[in-house]
Amino acid sequence: MTESSRPENGNWHYAVFEELLTPKIKFINEYVYKIILLTSGLMSHWRYIIAEKRKGKMAENQNTRTVQIINSSLSNLVYFIGGKKMNNTLSSENELSVSSSNAKNQPILIGMRIPKDYFVASGTGESDIAVHAGSYHLALKAAGIEVCNIMTYSSILPAIAREVEKPPVLTHGSVMETIMAVATSEKGTRCTAGIIHGGLYDKQTGEKHGGLVCEHNGNYTKDEIKNLLDASIKELYHNGFSEKYELKDMKLIVDTLVPEKKFGTALVALCFINYVCPILEKDY
Repeated sequence: MTESSRPENGNWHYAVFEELLTPKIKFINEYVYKIILLTSGLMSHWRYIIAEKRKGKMAENQNTRTVQIINSSLSNLVYFIGGKKMNNTLSSENELSVSSSNAKNQPILIGMRIPKDYFVASGTGESDIAVHAGSYHLALKAAGIEVCNIMTYSSILPAIAREVEKPPVLTHGSVMETIMAVATSEKGTRCTAGIIHGGLYDKQTGEKHGGLVCEHNGNYTKDEIKNLLDASIKELYHNGFSEKYELKDMKLIVDTLVPEKKFGTALVALCFINYVCPILEKDY
């Protein structure tokens, strides 16, 4: 600012301040938010590590992945503060943007989900209208799972699976994955559904390897279906698991109905409510 360009209103010092700092203020306003985001992300990941370490639940691959994310965030923060950004050039702005984008959008490879906690459900229903939208739905209602979209598994339990109490509230329209037996019949004819399951334990170490489940449905009495379930799980056990593992902790769930209406349904199920998702390490 020259002598001739000084304001005549006496605010010369303010004018000098404004002239010198306005570009700097604009620069700070533009990028301070990015600094806050990077710092916040860094602190969040450190809190995650501390919490998981205290609980003893952080697997080695999870630890590695989290450290990678933190290192990336820290690199971006140092890159910004270290001066490369302070020249306020377009090229360095693009470099920071690409670096931050890569850190945020790096894909995570997730392995097959492992079902963990489940509750037991059973129920019967009958209808004069239909099976699927009638007696089956009413059996789901009696079992307390009618608000969910039901999917079914085959008959293997992972080692981490454990029985828990049914949650007090299930989200309407959520997907519930189950091991389920369903039997349907017409008026006056019995329908019975049953499940038997047990744990597989290593004969050498005693550690739990997993579990087996068998389902049956039909026009059986309770005693008949119990005998069928017992025979089925023993056959499954002796064809692939008996040499190395011991089968124990057997549990049986059965429900039965002789409908008085046109259609009847009986069902029993193991209903999973959460899952473990392994994070796999891979170079991209």
